[in-house]
Amino acid sequence: MAALGARVILEVKPAVQSLLAGVGGVAHCIDRSSTPSLAFDLHCPLGSLPLAFGTRLDTIPFAQGFLPAPPAEHVKAWQDRLDARFGPRTRFRVGLVWSGDPGHKNDHNRSISLHALAPLLDCDVQFISLQKGIRDQDRAFLREREDIVDLTEQLTDFSETAALVSCLDLVISVDTSVVHLTGGLGVPVWTMLPFNPDWRWLLNRDDSPWYQSMKLFRQPKRDDWASVVDSVRRELEALVSARRADPRPHQSEALPLKREDALVSNYLGHQLWQLKRTDEALLLFQQALVLNPQYLEAAENCGRLLLDLGRHAEALECLDAAATLNPNSAALYRIRGICLQEANRFADAEADFEKSIALDASVAETHNNLGLLHWKLGRTDQAFACIDRALALRPDFAAALANKAWMLLDLQLLDQASAAFRKSLAIDPNRASTIFSFALLQLLTGDFERGWAGREARWKASSLGLADLGFAQPRWRGEQPIKGKTILLYCDEGLGDSIQFARYVPMVAALGARVILGVRPPIQQLLAGIAGVAEYTSREAAASLAFDLHCPLGSLPLAFGTRLDTIPSAQGFLPAPPAARMKAWQERLEERLEDRLEDRLGPRTRFRVGLVWSGDPGHKNDHNRSIALRTLAPLLDCDVQFVSLQKGMRDQDRDFLGERKDILDLTAQLTDFSETAALVSCLDLVISVDTSVVHLAGALGAPVWTMLPFNPDWRWLLNRDDSPWYSSMRLFRQPKRGDWASVIERVRRELESMVSARRNHDRAKVEPAPALAP
Repeated sequence: MAALGARVILEVKPAVQSLLAGVGGVAHCIDRSSTPSLAFDLHCPLGSLPLAFGTRLDTIPFAQGFLPAPPAEHVKAWQDRLDARFGPRTRFRVGLVWSGDPGHKNDHNRSISLHALAPLLDCDVQFISLQKGIRDQDRAFLREREDIVDLTEQLTDFSETAALVSCLDLVISVDTSVVHLTGGLGVPVWTMLPFNPDWRWLLNRDDSPWYQSMKLFRQPKRDDWASVVDSVRRELEALVSARRADPRPHQSEALPLKREDALVSNYLGHQLWQLKRTDEALLLFQQALVLNPQYLEAAENCGRLLLDLGRHAEALECLDAAATLNPNSAALYRIRGICLQEANRFADAEADFEKSIALDASVAETHNNLGLLHWKLGRTDQAFACIDRALALRPDFAAALANKAWMLLDLQLLDQASAAFRKSLAIDPNRASTIFSFALLQLLTGDFERGWAGREARWKASSLGLADLGFAQPRWRGEQPIKGKTILLYCDEGLGDSIQFARYVPMVAALGARVILGVRPPIQQLLAGIAGVAEYTSREAAASLAFDLHCPLGSLPLAFGTRLDTIPSAQGFLPAPPAARMKAWQERLEERLEDRLEDRLGPRTRFRVGLVWSGDPGHKNDHNRSIALRTLAPLLDCDVQFVSLQKGMRDQDRDFLGERKDILDLTAQLTDFSETAALVSCLDLVISVDTSVVHLAGALGAPVWTMLPFNPDWRWLLNRDDSPWYSSMRLFRQPKRGDWASVIERVRRELESMVSARRNHDRAKVEPAPALAP
């Protein structure tokens, strides 16, 4: 709280008042009876702070400890008392608590008698009682056990207990306030839990996200304390044995200043992360690791944040360090698996997911992650099996249901996919990524009315990474008049999306608005010539301009209530490239760089066909829509003049292109999309996979054949070989997942047919007509 700039008054019970007064940020610590006499602006129960800070399981702060070290003189006093009783420190010193408040409603479930710990007491350690409020039966047994030191009469409050705990190697306790005290100090504590534990201890884990120094020992069945005590005994004997093998002192000491500073840095970093101030948060996590390189929580936080920021290599460094510090954390291997998958290290990611499941098979999220990885690798059966396992563990797992829906959609099982999306949204109706994904299904099937509305959830779907520019001006949604207003229209997705939706710019201008167009540099000059554009700039630079309203280009179909039968400008809306630019490209095509006569394209005698075979490798669907140039080999035997339009060529494609002298590659001179437009205008046809070039060709009204995967992008709809967005476009679809061979064979046949028709047409023009009969 103090990190947010507030002055904090802490009201607590007298027993912990002195203990908590030293917590960082506390300006005044009082008991409740004093509260009404103090001046304050706001109040909040301590138990409501996790809600106030939106705490999730992976964002619990200060797990390594948050209580300040007790005063040195108090610790020394307790050390002297223990030394006076035991002599010089030669054995483990272990604190014991076996019962809580007898008035607690769950006391019968969580408290045990001291006698139940008898098997534990034979371990070769020095036991110290931390038990306050000893019951009669326990007092009698305690008197019989001289090996348990009882100095609890001098534990006047929790600050004294903290000082004593700081002199111990370990505390073993049932679920009482002492385990929170010990965990808050960062001192090792073993907590013995009943079969049905308190909510804070969660299920099926032996660690606690609240206290990193804590280990949990659970009843395997109701009332089975014997198994718990036996597990503790075996662990304690192993610890004693390890100490004998390494007799160096292990006494818990007060946290040095650097470690305290590390705790504060990590905590502040977490708060800033919650506020989306990620750059500052990252610096604080990194500072915490500099102060304390062994700080597990800071290493995890740093790795997770870097993963969120897409900085996979750096994230893996932090997560690797965390795995070294905690090699048995199922949660950590799951996060690292996600990072490895994002870095396209699929085999390593699969190994980490499998290791996480081996450590804890009850975590539904890990099965979900592994299912998504199997799906990406084309393992359909394994993917569904993993997702179904996740749903068996958590039937209300909305994200897993949404993933299953997406997988069903990818298989074109539309009714099942729709049902799964609806079920997911019934559980979590506000999950933006699910709303967005369902909208894509609706658009794909022509349900534009609901699809456009649902697609607006893209701004809230963190997985899409769309940056909200946070304009102070209101957003135009098509409802209010804009005559006489200046409106900023700007790109919000890819280059192809921006070209596709630029058709709406003249319609906005026709409503009487002055249009500023803010788009990415490669398409600025291309779109500047669209009717109605008064000023063009980059999206980022547009923020400094004066305007009254703004609207993302991708929201214009919603603003205009576009239906399938009202899509505007399907015949082309981009102006023809300048004649001089087209002439320059015509000359380049006719004057090939090589000097050999046989390599010259020369005067235009054959079909000229532009080729694009892959898109942005960073696109999440790239593996589905891009192909290798070698895959097009059957097409390349057609008697046409192929011209590469492929930018960002991959190494394997560059090597193959070098072998194919029949493909002209002048892409080094394609400096932006206005140059590509001029080159496309010199061609007879463009053949491409689903990339921005098909939008460019369609927007120019140039013939374009688009090769689509089995489950296409929403804009290409289903079961049709034309596009309502571009009348010059023809669609060639995979008949089944991954079947590019069938697509290319069909394209080849159609191209050969077109070439033959052209040849016959040209022959008819030059041959003399037959003489008429007399």
